[in-house]
Amino acid sequence: MAIGLNNFRQLSGGTFEREIRQDPQGQDGPRQSSLSRLAGRIQGWFRTPQEQQMRVQERTQVKQSFLTLLEKTEGRVGAQRALRACGLPANWATNDRPLTNHLVGKILNKAQEFRLQVVRHNEALLGDALQGLDGPELRDVRAAVIRAVRNDSRYGNTPLSRVDVQSLRAGAEAELRELRARQCEERFPELARLVQEAPRGSVLSRVELDPARFTQGLRQIHGGGPWHDPNVAGALARLDQTTELLGRQAWTQDSLQGLSDQLTQQRDDLVDSQGSLWNGIQTINDELAALTDDLGETDRSLHAAPPGSDQAKTLQARKETLEGQIRVKNEKLAMHQALYLDLDHQIGLLDAKSAYVDEMRLTDPLTDRSIKHSNLVWAEAGRHLLDQLNVDARNGDPALTVDQLGQLAQVRTDWALLCDDRSQQYQDSENVDTLQAIEAPSKSNRDTHPIVQGKRGTLQDLRTRLEGIGIPRGTLDAMFSKPSLARSERQALSGLETWQPVIRDMPVMRDGVMRTYKSEIVPAQFISHQLGVDLGHGRVGGVAAGVKDSEDHARNLKVSRLLDPDGRTMTTVVGHGVLDMWDVDGQDERQTANERGAREVLEVALTSNQRLRGVLTDPDRPQDAPPPRLVHVSVNLISPDTMRDVFGVRDYQERAYTQSQFQAFDANSGPGRDLRLFDPQRPDHHDDVQVDVDTITFSFGINAIATGGFQNLMRVWNNVHEHNTRNMVKLVGDLGEGTFGARGTRPGGFVGEVYDRLEAAVNDPATQPGQRAKAEGLMAQLRGQTDLVRGMFTEEAFRTGNGDTAKMGREVLVLQGLAEQGLDLLGATDLAGTMSKGCKSDKDRGGVTDVELKSKLILRDLGGEMNPDERLVGDDQGVYYTVSSSSGQLENQRWNTGLSGSKEAGHLKDRLPDPEVRQFLCGLGKFAKA
Repeated sequence: MAIGLNNFRQLSGGTFEREIRQDPQGQDGPRQSSLSRLAGRIQGWFRTPQEQQMRVQERTQVKQSFLTLLEKTEGRVGAQRALRACGLPANWATNDRPLTNHLVGKILNKAQEFRLQVVRHNEALLGDALQGLDGPELRDVRAAVIRAVRNDSRYGNTPLSRVDVQSLRAGAEAELRELRARQCEERFPELARLVQEAPRGSVLSRVELDPARFTQGLRQIHGGGPWHDPNVAGALARLDQTTELLGRQAWTQDSLQGLSDQLTQQRDDLVDSQGSLWNGIQTINDELAALTDDLGETDRSLHAAPPGSDQAKTLQARKETLEGQIRVKNEKLAMHQALYLDLDHQIGLLDAKSAYVDEMRLTDPLTDRSIKHSNLVWAEAGRHLLDQLNVDARNGDPALTVDQLGQLAQVRTDWALLCDDRSQQYQDSENVDTLQAIEAPSKSNRDTHPIVQGKRGTLQDLRTRLEGIGIPRGTLDAMFSKPSLARSERQALSGLETWQPVIRDMPVMRDGVMRTYKSEIVPAQFISHQLGVDLGHGRVGGVAAGVKDSEDHARNLKVSRLLDPDGRTMTTVVGHGVLDMWDVDGQDERQTANERGAREVLEVALTSNQRLRGVLTDPDRPQDAPPPRLVHVSVNLISPDTMRDVFGVRDYQERAYTQSQFQAFDANSGPGRDLRLFDPQRPDHHDDVQVDVDTITFSFGINAIATGGFQNLMRVWNNVHEHNTRNMVKLVGDLGEGTFGARGTRPGGFVGEVYDRLEAAVNDPATQPGQRAKAEGLMAQLRGQTDLVRGMFTEEAFRTGNGDTAKMGREVLVLQGLAEQGLDLLGATDLAGTMSKGCKSDKDRGGVTDVELKSKLILRDLGGEMNPDERLVGDDQGVYYTVSSSSGQLENQRWNTGLSGSKEAGHLKDRLPDPEVRQFLCGLGKFAKA
């Protein structure tokens, strides 16, 4: 990373005043002199004139470097103001006086003091501008105005005027109106076009192009009075009913079935309305034909009549009346035709919603389909137990007779048939109309639930069969012990055919507009077979979250993507379980396994970056081309507390796991790292490439241990805060002092590096206008998001849940995603920003963070916002529910435990206030072991 202002801030402390000097090699930034200022002065008396001149030149270079960074960060005006406040002369940067640690601290404190005044002033004006923008219906306007002011490049360095803020507000409101108009065109394409093309001043031209109020405006015209038309009024009413249904959600089999029926009925009703409109179109066309004939006859008679005669005047009046009637009929015809075509569009939206509801019915954890899947898992686990018993028996332990070996072979054959039968039962359960609801887990049914009974019955069946052929009891006890069953379960999960990539449509309805986003989750073994487990016979399996002893692979490694309705990628994040294989024997072997896992994460991240893949696989790329640089941000979501480490419960030592993951990424960082570049189209192939790897790693726990009232007692954050601080500086640059910190300053660190490149493109005359506008927009977003992340960190918002436990990880990932968008916009071939997140297994806490990230990006895309610690309201809550249930998290849980359901969802009552939603998402998670 380049030298930043923070390099000087780190040198500003100390009791004794010392000169700030250049590093002798000039690579590691500035350093404090080993001598105090007094000792330095005494030593200076004995320098030769040439040595004194060299020292002055060095001092000038150090001061210029500091001043350049100060002006870049604080703005030229703010920097010069700070220098003057410290009593420094105008020629200070070029005179012979040294820069000292105390002077650095004084200048930086003054700069921050002045910036604080500027920000407070601008925030006060922003507060005034936000008056009257309260309530859910104005939340987007409020968010847009806040973004406009806080993302403005002057926010932290220039006191804005009321006129400035009002201008920013007006611009934000205009942009929001344009967005809502585009959304209206998206929801009602033909009707919106009709309104846009209406003559200025006409009744139709005054209809607001906002999908939330559009049909209301049309109803006011066509619901009564001279423009009333029953076909039009009926169709508009059906549109409103469609809007309500598209936004409706359901969370039980009965209510999902009911919603499915209503969607089908509404589709039929729209078809009926189309029929009525078509009849109306035919009638209007017939009337128009008659009027046109009449007009033609009248026009001919008018030409034949004597000019100025009473007959001519009568015919002229008749002609004007007919022309007016034709104009009105044409307007009615246009409205009928637009409605007819838009009803077609609404039918398509209803079909998409119906498909989503059917998918919800199929993935609902609380159906007998889940029982069939669990029974299949335990049947396959039994197969692995039998395979191991067969190997052991062939090796003489236990010692079986020839007859017993034959009987064992028959048991294995019969059990294979049982597995096939259960696999078929699961496949046959894809018909949603045959699904039966089952009860949710509870204290009263923890021993009697069908899931528990199915597992118990399967294992008892297997044991009974083996007892029947005389397998010794000691062998059976070991075979059915907890460790043995856990191992066989993991083996079964690894090889299940149900572990497949997920591509889920997420139709979201927000303020009248419906958009369908896609969520993709691709397990690592489908990116490359080298990332999976060799099952033999050409089959490759995954590494389940419960695996704790793999020496070769990361657990539950995958790529998660969000795509917009046009198929463009909105974000890509790698997910994985914590990079610590704590059941590997030997500390060195354990660390080596962890480092292999971290390397796989980086390889998957590199492979998922299409731009860098293109660069590295370009056949014309010179062999001596320098390696590109991969800046990878990792967000670890477990709780690194001291207490559980002290108690020594091996499966819950999350502080140790966190430190192991940090070390694993560090071991894979540095210049010229050898990585494998995979080709998902050829999963057996990879290219060996060299990449400069720079990792930025964080620990931001999200459960109650990290964000609840016992965090201080359990000593969570003091274990990682110093590490987080160093890495936050790498990401965003100088953090300033105290809670206010660097608020309002230019982004630094890696984000600042991207920001500089965007600024260079904006200032380049050769940049195309469209490209320049996009770059300016991204610069504004980077300023705002950097300020948000920095402020949350310096204020330590991550310490408290406040109903938004995953906020810190979410906002860091959003920021890194914006940085990569900037690089992608510029087509950077030498630099990429990738990211990963994960908890212990990356199926519960990691799943929540995946949902948070995708929900925020969708809400922003729709013109909204997801602010830290704020409750979701209105349709925003519905968007979050849809992403929670349909982004692939239930499938991720099923891959890794055999059961769909989150252990974390039950704790998120502020995020998931509807108890039915929580129950749906919790599913069968209480029975999951990993």
